Amino acid sequence: MEKVGVGTAYPPPPPGFGNMLKQPKSKFTSSLIGSTQLPCEAHEDSEKLREIVLPMEQEIEELKAKLLRAEELIQEIQRRPRHPPSLHGSTELLLSRDPSPPLEPLEELSGDGGAAAEAFAHNCDDSASISSFSLGGGASGSASLPRSRHGLSPEQEETASLVSTGTLVPEGIYLPPPGYQLVPDNQWEQLQVEGRQLQKDLESISRERDELQEGLRRSNEDCAKQMQVLLAQVQNSEQLLRTLQGTVSQAQERVQLQMPRRRAWASWLSFLNTGRSVQALASRETGDPLSPHRLVLTVHPQAELATSHKCLSHEVKRLTEENQGLRAEQPPSSAPRGLEQDEGQEDSLPSSLLELRQLVRRTQQEARAHQQAQEHEAERLRIEIVTLREALEEETAARASLEGQLRVQREETEVLEASLCSLRMEMERVQQEQSKARQQEVLRQPPGSGRTEELYVLCPQAQLTDLLSEQRAKMLRLQAELETSEQVQRDFVRLSQALQVRLERIRQAESLEQVRSIMDEAPLRDVRDIKDT
Repeated sequence: MEKVGVGTAYPPPPPGFGNMLKQPKSKFTSSLIGSTQLPCEAHEDSEKLREIVLPMEQEIEELKAKLLRAEELIQEIQRRPRHPPSLHGSTELLLSRDPSPPLEPLEELSGDGGAAAEAFAHNCDDSASISSFSLGGGASGSASLPRSRHGLSPEQEETASLVSTGTLVPEGIYLPPPGYQLVPDNQWEQLQVEGRQLQKDLESISRERDELQEGLRRSNEDCAKQMQVLLAQVQNSEQLLRTLQGTVSQAQERVQLQMPRRRAWASWLSFLNTGRSVQALASRETGDPLSPHRLVLTVHPQAELATSHKCLSHEVKRLTEENQGLRAEQPPSSAPRGLEQDEGQEDSLPSSLLELRQLVRRTQQEARAHQQAQEHEAERLRIEIVTLREALEEETAARASLEGQLRVQREETEVLEASLCSLRMEMERVQQEQSKARQQEVLRQPPGSGRTEELYVLCPQAQLTDLLSEQRAKMLRLQAELETSEQVQRDFVRLSQALQVRLERIRQAESLEQVRSIMDEAPLRDVRDIKDT
C-alpha cells in the first residue's frame, strides 16, 4: 500500500527543534545573550550553546516561511470548486481493472495542519512525476483532475486534457497535486523511524540545554555566595581598622594626660633640690644644721619638703621596680618598703632631673645589656642541648648496632656450641668404634703385626684430637668476644643513662647559675668518669 508523504528526505533538524518552536524567539535570544554576562567558568558553555542556537534560529525562520507558503497553498486548493467526474467509459473500465486500492483523498491528508503542513512545505517547489506513481481509484482520481487545472503549466494542462479524453496509457493517468508524491511503504516506515530518532535527539539536546542552564544557575549562586563572603570580610577588616584607630587615639590621649603629671614631678624634684641647696648653704653659714633663730621659720617647710621627698622617692622606686618587672629582670614587689629603708636610701636618689634621667637611661642600658646576655646564654644553652641530644641519638644508634652485633655473635656461638656437642658425640662414637675394631683386629691378627695396626688406628684419633682442640680454641675466643661485647653494652648503657640524667638536670634547672654549674662538670667520655662521679 502506498501513501502520500514527503517527497524529499531532508537532513534531520538540529537538537531542541520542538522546544525552540514553543519558546518565543525574543525571549530565548535575550536569555542566551544575557548568559554571556556570567562569570568566566560559564563562558565556554554559553559559547557552545550560542553555536548550537544560531543555526537553529535561521532554520526555524526558513521553516516558518515554508510553513506559511504551505498553508496558503492548502487554503487555495481547498477554495477551488469541485466538478463531477467527466471521464469516458473506457477510462473507467481501465481504472476498474487496476487491482491497486484507492488512495486517500487530499482532504484527509491535509486534515492535520501541523505535520502535513511541514511535510508539504519541504516539497512545495517540487514538480510531480507522472511515471513514478500507480493508478488510484476512479472516483478520487477523476475528482482530483478538475481541481488541479487551475494554476498549471501548459504541459500539465495538456496532460490533464489527455487524461480526461482517455487517450493516455493506464499507468500515467493519475496526476497528484503539486508538492505531493507517492511514497512506498518501506520509505514511509524509514521516514517514521527517522522522525522518532530525531525526536529522541531533540529530547536529549533539550535535557543537555536544561543541564547547562542549571549549571549556569549554580555558578551564579556560587559567585553570589563568594561575593557575600568577600563583602563580609571587607566589613570585618574595616571594623578592625576602626577599632585599632580608636585604640591608638586612646593611647595618645593617655600619654597627653600623663605629660602634665610628669612635668609636675619634675618641678617637685627641682624644688626639693633647691630646698636642699638652701638648707646646706644655711647650715654652712650658721655652723649648725639649723640655726636656732631660723628653726621656727623653717620647721613647717622642712616637714612638707621631707614628706613630699619621701612620697616622690617611693613613687620613683615603684616606677623603677615596675620597669624592671616589665623587662623580666625581677617581679615588682607588692608590699611597700618600710620607712627605715626609705630613709636609708634617700642619699642614693638623684638630686636633679638631669641625674634622674641619666640614672633611668643607665638603668635601661644595663637592663638591655643584661637581657642580651640572657638571650645569648639561652641560645648557647639551646645549642648545647641540641648537641647533647644529637650525641644521645648517635649513642642510641651505636647501642642498637652493638646489640645487633651481639645478637649475631650469640647466634654464632650457639651454632658453634651445637656443632661442638655434635663433634664430641661423633668423636666419642668414633673412638668407641675404633676401640672395638682395634680389639677385633688385634684378636684376629697374629702377634707380630699388632704394632702396625695400632699405629693405623692412632692416626685418625690424632686428627680428631687436633680438630677438637681447634674447636675448643674457637669456642674460647667466641666466649671472650661475647664477654667483651656484653661489657661494652653495659658501659654504653651506663654512659647513656648518665647523659640522660645530666640533660634532665639541665632542663629542670631554675637559674642560669645551676645550668653553668652542671655544664662545668667533668665531661662524660669514659666509664671511669661515671664511677668517679
